[in-house]
Amino acid sequence: MGDNLIHPIQKWPERGPLDLIPVISSYVGGKTVCDIGCGAGDLLYEIRRLGLSNDIIGIENDEWMFRTIGESGSKDRDFILMEDLYDLEIPKADVYLLWVPIHLYGDIIDRIPPSIVIDCIEDGKDHKKLMSRLTFREKITYEYNEEPYSKKGKLKNTYRNREDLWSLKGERTITVYEKKKD
Repeated sequence: MGDNLIHPIQKWPERGPLDLIPVISSYVGGKTVCDIGCGAGDLLYEIRRLGLSNDIIGIENDEWMFRTIGESGSKDRDFILMEDLYDLEIPKADVYLLWVPIHLYGDIIDRIPPSIVIDCIEDGKDHKKLMSRLTFREKITYEYNEEPYSKKGKLKNTYRNREDLWSLKGERTITVYEKKKD
């Protein structure tokens, strides 16, 4: 693992939202959870490992990410589907975690069935307009700390050799919505 220590369930030292689990546990416990834009599936894996839900579905549309999972030799990510998010038949779930680019939100929101939707992306003006199609439940800000699993300081995003630098500690905000029957 070189100079990086990786959380035991992470497949590589990327931004791992594992500190989110205590914040969403009341929403995901005993429910079918679908993570759209799941990356390597670390969050879902941990939800299952902790016994919060065994009914998990991850959807990732990035071939590079999917290939990287396969190349890791991992046999524990069989819950991840490689799907084109534009043509995806969204699986039925009680809770959806959304981690996709903003331009995909409107289409995905229109296609998901009545459920809880946990928006894990930072929101802006256009984002709020899209999310207004749903019923607001709560906004949650939580502390995260990825320092134990990464180099000190900033984490270079190794995903496709992008040069983003992410803070390893700080606050994140998620928003919980409900999609009701039409």
